[in-house]
This record gives sequence, structure tokens and C-alpha cells, in this order.
Amino acid sequence: RQDPDGWRWKIDPSMRMGGFGPWRPEWAMRRLSLLGMPVLAVLGMEPELMGWGTLPEDVEENLPPDGRLVALDGAGHFVHIEQPERVADIVLDFLEEGPVRPDRRRPKEPVLLRHNRVQLALHQLREGEGRPLLHLHGLGEESPTIVPDHLEAWPGPVWALDFTGHGASTVPAGGGYFAEVLMGDADMALAHLGQATVYGRGLGAYVALLIAGARPDLVRGAILDDGPGLHGGGTEPGDPYVTPEPLPRTGPPDPYALLELTRDVRPTDYATTFARQAATLSGLDIAIAVVGAVRPPWLEAVAKEPGVQELSRSAALELFA
Repeated sequence: RQDPDGWRWKIDPSMRMGGFGPWRPEWAMRRLSLLGMPVLAVLGMEPELMGWGTLPEDVEENLPPDGRLVALDGAGHFVHIEQPERVADIVLDFLEEGPVRPDRRRPKEPVLLRHNRVQLALHQLREGEGRPLLHLHGLGEESPTIVPDHLEAWPGPVWALDFTGHGASTVPAGGGYFAEVLMGDADMALAHLGQATVYGRGLGAYVALLIAGARPDLVRGAILDDGPGLHGGGTEPGDPYVTPEPLPRTGPPDPYALLELTRDVRPTDYATTFARQAATLSGLDIAIAVVGAVRPPWLEAVAKEPGVQELSRSAALELFA
């Protein structure tokens, strides 16, 4: 665009996660699996510097669940410039399908649970017999409206919880978010469901770890997957931050949740304590399955613990079913 002081790129500066000097292209690739929205990846196969030598298998192993990859022969990095009509057709086909069709919405109204002053929405995505699977979403997300494709193999009922400040659950006044509050949300869901296997993505994966250690009698296996909010705020506090004024509130997800839960501290020794409690007290040979590709320090430490195993998503579902 043309501004009074010259021409500027139409790009959101938050898209760039670091300067050119120290940047590693594989860092961007690893972030793919953390995205919460439906993802279409279009890869030009013509070798050139801007492509970093990326191959389809490099992308596929980093795609989020149900993400799609299209490889274009004869196109370089700027696929939309070199083959505009073909790329437009691919994008329009992807958008036309949409993430949710009207005939695949939640079949029932949510069960409403009271957690102190917060009303939580617990959604039943599928009925069935046997032990339920409880889905915990990522930061800034809400419960899926249908059973995600990568969880379809679960043989029993599937439920999903909206955390405090997300989806159809209460947005509290004034923030005050930390992962242990959300663990309390999950505890309320388990009090309603009884024994369940817990699947968490991103922030939900960290909460799944906490509740597996805190309620080893009720959590019959926890599956930790990639998704938004997986990293948290690192292993120790970062730069202090004070909001100058109340954040604008437009409904869920609560902007205070987005602010505070990206600064939530996750020391490795703290995380491994919950993993050990789950492994020791659950009576399961494998209490926790790590299925994602991204390994922040807390998850890397957990993955090395006895009673924790790195598995594919399908193998983890089969194990705990």
C-alpha cells in the first residue's frame, strides 16, 4: 500500500517470528502442526533458493491433523504467481468443502457443568458404548463440532470440553488464567463422565498431562498432540508485561486467556512430576502417549519418562481403546 512516507508491504508483522539473521526455515515448518484452523499446504516442486529444498515428506510429517498437501510440478516458491489459475482452483475447492457442513454439527445441546463461578460446556460429539474419549482443545480454540477424522477410530463415545473463556463456556471477568485452572475444568468433566481416555492438543495436551497425574484413577491413558498453546511461556518467567488498560472483549476466546496462557511457565521437573504420578498410580504399563511432532522442553522431558511412549495417533487410540 502507499502511505504518506512511502510504499509498505501489506503484511502483518506478527507473521514473522524472528529476524532474518538467526532464522531457521525448519522452525517455520514445525509450527505448521500447531495451527488450529484447517490447513492447505501448496508446495512448488521446482528447485530454487526460496524453497529451501523442501520435499513433500518434509511437509507431510509436520501437517496438523487432517491438513492437506498439494505438490505442484513446474512451479517455484511463488506458486500463486507462476500458476495462478491452478492455485486458485485448488484454494476454491478447499474452501468449498469447509471445516463444518450443516449436516455434521453437534447433535445435542451441551451438558452444562459448574466450576466455581464458571459454567462449562461439555459437548457429546458421538454416542456409543464403552469408555469415553474426552477431547481437550488448543489455546484460542473451542470444541470441535464433529469427531475429527484422526479420532474416528475410537470405538466408544466421544466428548469435548470448552475450557474457561473458550467456546460456549463462561468468559470470566478480569482474566487470571493458568493451566491448573483448566485442569480443574477437566476434573469437572471427568466427575461427570467417570473413567475416560483424554486426548489433548496444544494447550489441551499440557492440561491432559496435568489431569492424568492428578486423577490417575479416572484418566485411562492421555494422548498428547500438537496444537496452539503447546509451548506455553517456557521453562521460567520471561519479560514482565502489564496491560495498560482492559483488553477489548469481543467474546470467546477471551483475549486475557490468549495473553496469559502464552506466558504460563512450564518447568520440566514440574511436568515430569505429573507424568510420574500418572505412570505410578494409574496401573497402566503406558499411561501417556506422545503423538505430536513438536517437542517444547516440558514435552521432551515427559517423553523420556517411564510409562510414556511416543506413538502414532492411530497406535495411541488402539492402545488405550
